[in-house]
Amino acid sequence: MANSRTAVLRIAVLCIAAAACGGAQHASRVPGPGAVAGLVRAATTGLGVTGAYVVLRRPGSLEPVQGVSDRGGAYYIAGLPPGSYTVTAYVEQTPIGEQTVQIVHDRITALDFAVGAGPGTPIDLNAPSMAPLWRYRPPGADQGTGMIEGTVADNRHERLVGAVISVIRDGEVGAEQTFTDEQGRFQVAGLSPGSYSVSAYYAVLTRAQMEVRRNRVHVGGGEVVVVPLWLETDTW
Repeated sequence: MANSRTAVLRIAVLCIAAAACGGAQHASRVPGPGAVAGLVRAATTGLGVTGAYVVLRRPGSLEPVQGVSDRGGAYYIAGLPPGSYTVTAYVEQTPIGEQTVQIVHDRITALDFAVGAGPGTPIDLNAPSMAPLWRYRPPGADQGTGMIEGTVADNRHERLVGAVISVIRDGEVGAEQTFTDEQGRFQVAGLSPGSYSVSAYYAVLTRAQMEVRRNRVHVGGGEVVVVPLWLETDTW
């Protein structure tokens, strides 16, 4: 009798465990589509460009996907199956920039575009390089101070959230610090005109810690300097 009760209990335990496993598998979430987002802005003022078309083309797909920038120059295109896409921005039917990006599940891949840089001084905010930085002067800006803004991304064009940004004036020790937001963006305002170093520090769990720095970033009064920072995450 004891043996039969033990057997029944074992069967009951196995049934409960199986049901729990089945329920856990049923409750597991299916990965969602990806998205691309960013800003289209004028190179001289930094103001958003309304009505710019951002067109995504995927190899093997006949129909492109497109979005339009809003009054602030922001665009957002969601529901994208993972894969490689060519992203082109147009203003009044003129292409102003093109990038190839990798869209992944449940991630927003960010791409920004600048309009009116001139043929001799192209601005590419989405390519890791030490090219001249983008500088613009917003209308009505305080001429006594400047600002540094930018983004932190990895080499797959994925913006990094929560990176620690440090801005240090040359010859000084104290740093102005902030964090990148959910779009991987940062902004440090109220800077006295002068030369600065800008660095980003990023840690992933406890596996790796990376830092990137850009030196001799000159900020003038009433000027905004855009500093894109990149981390080679493939080496982690």
